[in-house]
Amino acid sequence: MAAVESDTMHRNVVSRLREVPSGVWGGAALVFLLSIFASLPLGLGEVFQQLFCLIPAKTVGNFHVWNPFTGLFVETNAIAGLLVASTFLVAGKWLEPAWGQRELIRFILIMNGTVGYTTFFLYSGACLITQKPNICFALISGCIGLVTASTVALKQLIPENQIKLFRSYNIKAKHLTAIVVTSTLVLCVVGLLGVYKLIMSLLGAYYGWLYLRFFQVRDKGIGDQNSAFSFQSFFPRQIQPFIGSVSTRVYKTFTPIVARVHQSVPTSVDEEDPSATPNVSEDDLERRRQIAMKALNERLQANIGDEPTEERQTDD
Repeated sequence: MAAVESDTMHRNVVSRLREVPSGVWGGAALVFLLSIFASLPLGLGEVFQQLFCLIPAKTVGNFHVWNPFTGLFVETNAIAGLLVASTFLVAGKWLEPAWGQRELIRFILIMNGTVGYTTFFLYSGACLITQKPNICFALISGCIGLVTASTVALKQLIPENQIKLFRSYNIKAKHLTAIVVTSTLVLCVVGLLGVYKLIMSLLGAYYGWLYLRFFQVRDKGIGDQNSAFSFQSFFPRQIQPFIGSVSTRVYKTFTPIVARVHQSVPTSVDEEDPSATPNVSEDDLERRRQIAMKALNERLQANIGDEPTEERQTDD
């Protein structure tokens, strides 16, 4: 019995890994490979970090023009690199079929860029004011902001789906953002992560929500105005009224901007003919077919694993 369960679990894991798009595999492998280089012994890892990470006192002064492109994908610890790569695989499995490869790449570049550069400029400003070495020579690197932004995207796309974190522990996708931010906070408090990691995690959550809420181009317009995706929904109910009052100001600020952008983006349905079918590309149709086939295969596998043979027989 144990051998059968182990074989079934192995086949399920292999099946789920095959569902991950090849582009996502490539991105995850790149992050993990860079983390290995950054963790090399005999001082080689430190040399790699100094060359490829964003450092307020060095990046601009030494004219390391490649740092903005490399630093945001370098994790300075191989274990952190493995965790980030695993997160990419889980998130990419859902996001790439739903969005398409082009939109996923756009999301990665926008999130990693805005989060990393905001943190870098904050530290650069603090360096100019305080002149403290621990600020001026801090290594700004890693994808924690992108990881947090990806959990926000999962909350929007599949909020009630169960994500398997460990062998026997599942959690709903809508709770992942809070878990990532809280875990980062705890690791920063105990000294295992730098403060910049917490800043990047918080910025990732906020920028991810901001982009998906107001600026992502969708089939029926721009952004997601669903009340279930409001900013206060990320917080406990006790403080949601306070958060709501703050987020309302943000909403009023960005709504006119989105309205102007919306006018320049054509909708997928002909406004003159409400009965017209959406102008869906072949790539979109193929992605939707893949999602439907994936859901059907998961249901069939669940039925094969859980139901007796007699119960699976149906009347003609």
